[in-house]
Amino acid sequence: MALEKLGFPLLFVPCYTRAMTDTARELPFTETEYLAFDRESEVRHEFNDGVLWAMSGGKIKHNDIAFNITAILKEAARPRGCRVTMENIKVRAGRAYFLPDVAVTCEPRSGEDDILEHPCALFEVLSPSTETRDRTLKLEAYTRTISSLEQYALVSSERRYVELYTRAGSGLWTYQSFAQGEEFTVSCLQTTLSLEQIYRFVDLKAEPDE
Repeated sequence: MALEKLGFPLLFVPCYTRAMTDTARELPFTETEYLAFDRESEVRHEFNDGVLWAMSGGKIKHNDIAFNITAILKEAARPRGCRVTMENIKVRAGRAYFLPDVAVTCEPRSGEDDILEHPCALFEVLSPSTETRDRTLKLEAYTRTISSLEQYALVSSERRYVELYTRAGSGLWTYQSFAQGEEFTVSCLQTTLSLEQIYRFVDLKAEPDE
C-alpha cells in the first residue's frame, strides 16, 4: 500500500519531545518514560519514535459520532465476550502508542489497564488537525504491526462517509468506501453498522472539528 500516494496536505500536529518539557535533557522520550509521563498527566498523549502528541478534546459532533459507534458495537460485543473502548485507552502498534476513537477486542484483558494489546477493529473520527496522521502514520502502523487487526475505519465528521480497510485472507488489505444509506460489516463482531446509526442525531453543520 503506497501511503505516499494518498495525496493529503500536511497539517500542523501539536507535538513535543523531551526538549520542550525537560530542558536539562534535549532527548526524545523513551517508551518507558512516555508511559510513566502520560499516566501522571491530565492530558492524554500519543507516542511514536520518541515524539509525543498532546490530544485535545474533540468537538461535540466528533464525540457524538464516536459515542454512536461505541453504543452500537457494545450491544454486539457483550454476547461474544468482546469489549469496545473509547478514546482514552492506548493501542500498542509496534513501539508506538495511539488513542483511537473506538477500539474493539475479543482477547482477554492484559496486565495493563490502559493499554489494549490485540484490537480486531479500530475507528478514527477524522478532524482537520489529525486527518493526515490518521491516514498515513496510523494507517501504516496499524496495518503493518498489529497482527490481530482485521479492520480500520476512517469516519468523516464533515459528511456521511466512511472509508474501511479490511485485511483479506491473503493478508493484503482492501479498501472500500460507504456513503449515506449504506452499511458495512464489523467482521470480528459479525454485526453490521450503518451510516444512519453512526450519524444519528449528529449535526454535521456544526462548527468544524479543529
